[in-house]
Amino acid sequence: GGEREAEEKKEEEKEEDTEGKVQPPPAPTQSACEIVDGILKGKDKNRSIENCKHKYDPDKQSYPKWNCTNKIKPDNDGACMPPRRIKLCVINLKYLNEKISPEELRKAFIQCAAVETFFLWHKYKDDKKDEKKTDSGGGEESPDVAAQKKLEIGTIPEDFKRQMFYTFGDFRDLCLDKNIGSDVSDVQNYITAVFQKIGQTSDQQRQNWWTKYAKDIWDGMVCALSHASGNKDTVRTQLTEKYAYPNVKFSEPNGATLPTFAQTPQFLRWFIEWSDYFCAEQAKRLVTLKENCPAETCTNGEEGKKKCSQACGKYKSWLETWKTHYIQQSRKFVKDKKLDKYKETPAKEDVEKATHAYQYLHEQLQKLCPNGNCSCMNDPSKEPKKSPDGSTDIMPASLDDVPEGYEGRCDCTKALPPSKLPEVPETLPSACEIVETLIAKNNDGNTAIGGCNPKNKGNNYPKWKCGDQSLVTDNNTCMPPRRIKLCLYYLTESISGKEKLKEAFIKCAAAETFFSWHYYKIKNDNSADEKLKKGDMPPEFLRSMFYTFGDYRDLCLNTDISKKIPGSDVNTAKTNIDNVFKSGESRETWWNENGPKIWEGMLCALQKASGTTGTLTTKYPYHTVKFSGDNSPTLEKFAQTPQFLRWFTEWGEDFCREQKKEFRKLVDGCNGYECNGDNGDKKKKCNDACQKYKKFISEWKPQYEKQIKKYGENKDKIYSEHHVAKDAKDARDYLDKTLEKICSDKNGDCEYKCMKNVSTQSLNNTDMPASLDDEPEEVQ
Repeated sequence: GGEREAEEKKEEEKEEDTEGKVQPPPAPTQSACEIVDGILKGKDKNRSIENCKHKYDPDKQSYPKWNCTNKIKPDNDGACMPPRRIKLCVINLKYLNEKISPEELRKAFIQCAAVETFFLWHKYKDDKKDEKKTDSGGGEESPDVAAQKKLEIGTIPEDFKRQMFYTFGDFRDLCLDKNIGSDVSDVQNYITAVFQKIGQTSDQQRQNWWTKYAKDIWDGMVCALSHASGNKDTVRTQLTEKYAYPNVKFSEPNGATLPTFAQTPQFLRWFIEWSDYFCAEQAKRLVTLKENCPAETCTNGEEGKKKCSQACGKYKSWLETWKTHYIQQSRKFVKDKKLDKYKETPAKEDVEKATHAYQYLHEQLQKLCPNGNCSCMNDPSKEPKKSPDGSTDIMPASLDDVPEGYEGRCDCTKALPPSKLPEVPETLPSACEIVETLIAKNNDGNTAIGGCNPKNKGNNYPKWKCGDQSLVTDNNTCMPPRRIKLCLYYLTESISGKEKLKEAFIKCAAAETFFSWHYYKIKNDNSADEKLKKGDMPPEFLRSMFYTFGDYRDLCLNTDISKKIPGSDVNTAKTNIDNVFKSGESRETWWNENGPKIWEGMLCALQKASGTTGTLTTKYPYHTVKFSGDNSPTLEKFAQTPQFLRWFTEWGEDFCREQKKEFRKLVDGCNGYECNGDNGDKKKKCNDACQKYKKFISEWKPQYEKQIKKYGENKDKIYSEHHVAKDAKDARDYLDKTLEKICSDKNGDCEYKCMKNVSTQSLNNTDMPASLDDEPEEVQ
């Protein structure tokens, strides 16, 4: 009997998987803190842990800024990703394809979250060193020392605890496939694959898994902090008791508990984190402004006025990026609210109460303040409305260029006689002011601007050039005529610093747009001018501006694929840009901040060409203007498309348009002619039309063949993350999917369907479209 009972007990300890295979009993589970001890024991902040690097590797300047452009999935446009999330440690989750047990998945999440917290704490202390010392009763003390002392007695500083909450929420979203970032898709895929291997395939099963192990992951983060305290065992006991899951709160005493906060949609958590960060930073900037602009500024001598004017200029310049961030996120907030995206989340009630985004943020920030008196997002903007879309009346007063109380101090220099004005202007010229000075009022499009000439000068506007070794570096790249003639003059002049670089880009892009518009009118119909005066830009011309903007971005980021021949304009421009960024500042960060101004300069040049004022900058704003229609990418997204793919799309657009014209001529030429019928004039007319059409195809077909070769070579390497290329079967399919977005005519009449049908004359070649057959079926 005893042996039989023992045998039955053994059987009960075994598990059967879904296929009926008997599995051995699981190994004893390590506690979260034991797992953390295994990876953090003896480690310090300066060495990699589990292949995760410390936050300021290789240096502080390399740490990213808020990213509102190229790290967000397309269906969440408008969100901004925090620097903390950009640097999130996910390495253990990256190799899950080899680990198939629930225990290994649990372990990987605990390890990542622990290492992340450990390094995050050391970054937090490094940042505290930059803050002013405070008197805590025992003399002045550095904030980083004060933070460490707090931790050593078992207290997590409130602002760091919030960072832990934000981080915990991001790991939860990775687990539940609710992550809105596009930068960790490989990790996301590995996690999904592991869930499939362990039989957790539905959303609810994944949710159940997270609920089961969420406490362990939080415990791992808390245990990691005990390693950073220097007094591991004592502090660990204090921390785990004081900050126990699930009772720990985002902020005391009224904040959400950790499980509830983590269920807040990621966009809203990041928006709260953005406001948390912005308000803290703005408070520091206001202290500096107060020091430089005392109440008596305007009556206290020229030096004091100059000092305040400079401080106001710096404050306004710093604010511009944050203003752009807010507008973008605010629009997403309003859009999501209208779509009722938050109806089944903890955020539902607070979102519904808020008419504007800043009101929602104010409600959340109030919970962070000990006395509930955070006012950073409390009041609406006091600046006058600047555009019909109301972009300032939905902003908080904290984003006004001149803070309340400083209105008279920042601009009191305006009342001074010209001879006594400070040398440094209060504010730098806007993009439109630069353009106003650049383009003379009497320029009708036939007079050079600096070293940039009209497009029709000498009547030698080029055609597409493929494999031209003076322009590109390989035989299979085709450069557009537009890019061959791109204005680079101001980028080839001497450039002293980032402000002058911005001015050079604005001038080049403005001159390019001005001349391109005049050339467009020559090629097309002058009636386009009348439409433009009413604020309606031809879609074809708007797309050409997108292509141009993307090319300037590539020059800035050093991702331009043209050939750099010593002495050429493009090589000189490259050298000048390289010199501006030789200190190592991120080119992408600079472009993200200045791209909107460069686009504004292009629109202002177009307004100047048409005689309109303000209409285009309002109708085609940087953050919302789209390539063509609602389903196409925004300007920011489109400009991030690899340059070859943009040029390939532009080639496809040009070819489709020209092929449609030539095809009509062919059909007209052969109209009424039958092979077995009259062999007179109709036959000659048809033969002539056929020869002309074949000549047309013979020019474009080799260009296509070169480009599809390059596309095929790079598709899986360079274009695998591109939202269209990754799902396209081949080059023809890529062009068809991309050009399809240009078709907005609801009647089905579209110039850009020439890549739709596969050639029946090129056997076994789905890459070749029927439009490149030299004898179309219709006239065979």
